[in-house]
Amino acid sequence: MPAGTLIGYNSGMTAVHETRHWMGLLHTFESYSCDGSGDCIDDTPIEATTTDGYPTSPNKQSFPENGDPGDPIHNYMDYSVNSCYEGFTGDQVNRMRSMWGLYRDAY
Repeated sequence: MPAGTLIGYNSGMTAVHETRHWMGLLHTFESYSCDGSGDCIDDTPIEATTTDGYPTSPNKQSFPENGDPGDPIHNYMDYSVNSCYEGFTGDQVNRMRSMWGLYRDAY
């Protein structure tokens, strides 16, 4: 949480991450494998392991043998440090909107 003692995770982005769980998103590394469906969203690359910190060199790639351009370390639904986060994929945004309309929107 903001001003917390966990360096790298204390600027408020963890609250964004947890709120997005409430809005229907899973972790980008949800299946922890090459075979699973990941977060069940087509435009989010499957990621085999959580991200630790802000890896820049070498590029974090779960599946380089498949031509993987890199893990979604900048996605709020990974475990990167707060300064690494940049956003969500288009399909993640669509899922949040859909879940909001189904379960959260007041009538």
